[in-house]
Amino acid sequence: MTETFPADAPPLPPHMAAVLQQTAPAAAPDPAPPAGGAEPAAGQQDAYAAMQAEVARETAPPDPDVPDNATLVLLCGQPVHILDPQEWFSAANTALRMGDWDSWAEMCLTGDEYQTVWCRLNGGNGPRRREIEDMFVLYHQVTGQDVGKAPSSVHSWQRIVRT
Repeated sequence: MTETFPADAPPLPPHMAAVLQQTAPAAAPDPAPPAGGAEPAAGQQDAYAAMQAEVARETAPPDPDVPDNATLVLLCGQPVHILDPQEWFSAANTALRMGDWDSWAEMCLTGDEYQTVWCRLNGGNGPRRREIEDMFVLYHQVTGQDVGKAPSSVHSWQRIVRT
């Protein structure tokens, strides 16, 4: 079944259209500049990015190397799958807490996405911190989970232990 988009729907930006063309060429809309050449308003950008991630997730063909509970988000316009935090090893949690993004990504991105996406970004230097934070914002919008944030009860426990 082919879905059609309403004529008044905002067009996808070129990087998202390219992702859709790679994953589902028949369903990819033509990349066109936004109406009037304007970008989404600052308050709408997060919702727009979440919508883009949802479209990419729904149109991506199933990958046998990706667990069912992995979440598809965009990192610098490239689709990556993050394992469910319940599946992370304790070392991944430690890496996230310490800001060791490379170690975290190696353990928590599925398949070969660490090598094929993460490591190749920005001329082989990997993603910038703001790009990683944007990815986690999308993850939160898609799943409702705040990755890497300890619940307040943990903070209370840590204060008790320190005294």
